[in-house]
Amino acid sequence: MKKTLALITIIASLYSCSSSSSSSSADSVGVDASKAVVRKPDSTKGTSKDSTAKTASQDSSGSSSAAWSYEEKTDKMTSKTNYYAAIDAIDKLDFPFPYDGGQTATLTIRNAGSGNEAVLSISKGQFTNVTDGGVQIKFDSAPPVKFTASEPSDGSSDVIFINGTNKLIKKIKASSKIIIQAEFYEAGTKTMEFNVSNLKWEH
Repeated sequence: MKKTLALITIIASLYSCSSSSSSSSADSVGVDASKAVVRKPDSTKGTSKDSTAKTASQDSSGSSSAAWSYEEKTDKMTSKTNYYAAIDAIDKLDFPFPYDGGQTATLTIRNAGSGNEAVLSISKGQFTNVTDGGVQIKFDSAPPVKFTASEPSDGSSDVIFINGTNKLIKKIKASSKIIIQAEFYEAGTKTMEFNVSNLKWEH
């Protein structure tokens, strides 16, 4: 009888240990699940980095500076090809009313069959003191150089011709940036900065 009771006690003890081991194993699984939850913010972090990279790329592409634009047109009267290269100034100009609101200066080099011409134009505004004052042009870090200027034959005040075009083209090809200073009606002298790198002009 005593042997039977001892055997029952041993079996009960073994069953108790088995239950405890199963419980401990379940607790262990619970900890792993907890760790899996902790890792979730890492995946969110990765998404955040991707979003930031995309924004930086958009900002980078949006801040590209103006470059030369080229055009060829056929003259219907002579059937000859006219060539144009144009670039806008980096910043807009501020004028008093009625030309306020920010105006764009454009430098155009053209060849319409009678040699090269350099044209400086403004979207709205009036050049003044053109034939007497001309324009000052600074090529990169060199001292400014004075170029004479002429008015168009139709009397337009938003356009001037810069004389000495071939000399101007040669200097532009050797420069990355130029600053042109001209005088405007009721606005005094203004400077216009152009990124002129990589001008392709063989006319």
